[in-house]
Amino acid sequence: MAAAPSRVVGRVCSVGGDSLAGAVVRVAGRSEHAVSDANGHYELHLPLGEWTLQCSHVGYKSAVQTVRVTKGVTRCDWRLDEESVAVGAVLVAGAGVSQRERQAPMLISVADKQQFKGQVVTLQQVLTQTSGVQALRSGGEGYHARLLVQGLDGKRVGMFVDGVPLGHGATFDLDRIPQELVERVEVYKGVVPPWLGGDGLSGAINVVTRAVEGSHLEAGYAVGSYASHRGYLLGTAHFAEAGVDLSVYGGAHYARNNYQFNSPFESGRIIVRDHDRYLSAQGSVGLRFTKSYFDLLGVSLDYNYGFKEQQGGMMNLQNNVQHAFTRMQAASLSGMARKAYLGGRLAFDLSLHGSYGVGNVVDTSMWAYNFLGERYLSPGGRGEVGMLPNFSHDVYIAVNGQLNARYEISPVHILHCNVTHRYSRQQPEDTLAARYSTFVASGLPNSLHAFVGGASYELRLFEGSLRNILGAKGYYFRDEMWATSQPFALEISPHSQHASFSWGFVEALSWQPWQQLTLKASLQLQSRLPTSFELFGDGMSILPGYQLRPERSLNTNLGLVWLINGTGYPHARVDLQGFYMQIRDLIQLTMGFAFNLLHRNIMQASGYGADGEVEVHWLPYLSTRANATYYRLTNRMALDEQGAPNPLYGMRVPNVPWLFGNVTLDAHMEDPFGIRSYGSLYVSCQGTEEFSYGWEVSRRNQMRVPRKWNLDAGLHISFLGHYHLSFAVRNVLNTEQWEEFRYPIPGRTFHAKLRYTFDFDRNK
Repeated sequence: MAAAPSRVVGRVCSVGGDSLAGAVVRVAGRSEHAVSDANGHYELHLPLGEWTLQCSHVGYKSAVQTVRVTKGVTRCDWRLDEESVAVGAVLVAGAGVSQRERQAPMLISVADKQQFKGQVVTLQQVLTQTSGVQALRSGGEGYHARLLVQGLDGKRVGMFVDGVPLGHGATFDLDRIPQELVERVEVYKGVVPPWLGGDGLSGAINVVTRAVEGSHLEAGYAVGSYASHRGYLLGTAHFAEAGVDLSVYGGAHYARNNYQFNSPFESGRIIVRDHDRYLSAQGSVGLRFTKSYFDLLGVSLDYNYGFKEQQGGMMNLQNNVQHAFTRMQAASLSGMARKAYLGGRLAFDLSLHGSYGVGNVVDTSMWAYNFLGERYLSPGGRGEVGMLPNFSHDVYIAVNGQLNARYEISPVHILHCNVTHRYSRQQPEDTLAARYSTFVASGLPNSLHAFVGGASYELRLFEGSLRNILGAKGYYFRDEMWATSQPFALEISPHSQHASFSWGFVEALSWQPWQQLTLKASLQLQSRLPTSFELFGDGMSILPGYQLRPERSLNTNLGLVWLINGTGYPHARVDLQGFYMQIRDLIQLTMGFAFNLLHRNIMQASGYGADGEVEVHWLPYLSTRANATYYRLTNRMALDEQGAPNPLYGMRVPNVPWLFGNVTLDAHMEDPFGIRSYGSLYVSCQGTEEFSYGWEVSRRNQMRVPRKWNLDAGLHISFLGHYHLSFAVRNVLNTEQWEEFRYPIPGRTFHAKLRYTFDFDRNK
């Protein structure tokens, strides 16, 4: 009786440690082979004995290893050297993961870790330098940025971490993830790929975290202007015999944000932000098992804490908030499992995430203040921000799940299925506000179920030079809200339920007429499901949005990636993308009853635009990257809500930057000091054209954000393979900076970071 085959697992990466997806690991003399996934992992099933394995990847030198397969799991890792392959008179450099992603049928921009290596930046700042993406801030550190992709903002952009949906760009804060732990950021424009699942109108952002192999220790600490401090500690331990990896992470971020600015509404008035502190802390413990029934099994426990003072003074002198703040605490448990069958041709990925959080809005002061230094009694008796005091205790429960299945019928035919489920429940409570108002002023208990399911078929012809993806998706959500025993401020049904279903499709094609050129086109009908805030309101001034439907868009996208390579240097990459979209049932906040507001599906719009990026490597140590983006998003409601001609028809949708771009010059050198060192210097310039944050019904419109130019510079030095020093100056010229709703952001700031890394396995 033949012995059952044993598992051979491993990871394929470049000599620089970058994961290589799509690498083929073959067995000499046999038909078995495996293809590495997005993180470079692969798996083979072989009988006991000694076997010769060969690993190959386009643009890298093939490697051969002899491995002795024993019972259980045998590990075989690969590090491939990059090579240059002559094709006619053109030289093709090694294509890493980022380049392979760019050659996929979907329109995509990729920011990999090489682009921001050693820089003192957050992920929001990385995205600001990415072609086709804009991140608008309304303050200093700790302020959530509004992300725009193809002219549509945060809540219409799907947000994913390692392919797992975590909401959208209006609720998930990218800066929770330290830049040092990120492998790359993928921005899908106009299309949410079927394998990601989730919903979104203008695309999706997927953050791929760095896979830390073996036993590793690293710590970082950064300081900056306006009392900014940020630190983290990461440790991993690899227990080879047990097949267990342990990881522990802790981090914290504090900033006073006490910068000053000239008031945009009162000439000559200088305002100092004196109540704008921010504090966040995160901690996690994770276990990963590689010798269980599953190829990979992981579990992690996380804790997050956030504190933010509220700062007034944006619109008038009577709003210098001095005591109000918000606070949020959340604990979460996550798990994942991966299993492959049929020699890796059939693979399943399951992820689950559950969290429990408590949020507080605290606004109890009996006094209010202005920027003239005057103090007076609160108009509402207590509270500085609104008409009522607040001391809320809001409970949030969320459960997310995703199942991915991939079946490679052959290298030509691939099937993919994805199902995601998102459940959220909120229990708002504010007894202080209720006591002052004599009614429930915090909203009603509510729940939301959202399902997105999809399937796609991928066809690869002519050794992958022609790829076609055809897929379909279904979107379903059900919301429910309950009344309480206390009176409620708004006249609503004591108990309401609502459900909605929609569907969509995707057709995406890429073609490489020759190896240096990729042409791509896609058409997608997609939906964006309403958020809890849109469905349930805030219980005070915003009514629940009854019978909301999903937003719908039909997106057409065209693009090309052109690799221009000589016999050495310089070589370049040109990436051009364009889109046109038609959007209906856009959810907008409108006037309701008795001066209350509510969300409704009332707006139709269309948009078109283009973005392009050119990256040139002039010399082995010198490169330039430049990109530019143009958008136009237009109101297409011919009639207003009363059936009369709409005076806003054909106008630009406000608060959308329509022209912006970036230029970055990077110089780096390997081992300049002869002590395993690395040095780099970068200069970056960003510009955004003036735009309006109100409807431009008059040429005298004053609701405008001025044109902005920003110059940043930074220096990075590593030595002895363990110590990494980074310095940066943002807004070198100290120009006035205005972004979201013409809110001011800091001028010139200075930043420094020290990072230490140590790999125990490499230093034995």
